[in-house]
Amino acid sequence: MQTYYVFFDLVGTLIYPDPSVVDSYYRIGHNHGSHMTPADIQHSFAMAFNRHFSSPANHAEMSGEDIEKNRWRRVVYEVFSDIRNDDNALFNKLWQHFSLAENWSCYEDTCALMRTLNDRNIYTGIASNFDTRIVSICEALFPYLDPSHIYYSSALGYAKPHPGFFRAIEQRINDADGCYLMIGDDPVNDIQAAELAGWRSVHRDEIETLYDLPGS
Repeated sequence: MQTYYVFFDLVGTLIYPDPSVVDSYYRIGHNHGSHMTPADIQHSFAMAFNRHFSSPANHAEMSGEDIEKNRWRRVVYEVFSDIRNDDNALFNKLWQHFSLAENWSCYEDTCALMRTLNDRNIYTGIASNFDTRIVSICEALFPYLDPSHIYYSSALGYAKPHPGFFRAIEQRINDADGCYLMIGDDPVNDIQAAELAGWRSVHRDEIETLYDLPGS
């Protein structure tokens, strides 16, 4: 019987920031002297995030801990254009804030599926564009998940949708006959990229049938 390897994207699929990105940026930014409004932050964050984390950027750049941290640093200071020469104090505070599991909440539907598949001894893992902060977040929110099943771009050397991201996971699992399945919310990074890599893919809003996957 073919072995299934089921991977979940993290942010937007399993978890979401709580409080929201805008609320957290607004509160922390104002504590560091910013006068940006929530509307300003929402607009600037969307522009900066798309500029530094869009699909073309991911294709063009390899991933690594310094690369990911520097990209987020650029996002923060493009959002807070009124903050200058603070020796990275604002960035460091935001970086720490989003490293804490208490500032993330779980989507009940996808998290319930992951727990069910894991309990049935189906290989379940996480495949995310993230950095080392992902490990402590996932260990706190998903204590039942094998830590070795947490795969993230800064450790793999590639970010989704780069095919190298998926190849690196396959190389670590080393099962050429396995069926690799990606569950995510992003139509490019998760769905299209997985299919181009030869994986199956399911959008996070269409997961009902996955409860029928054969267990071991």
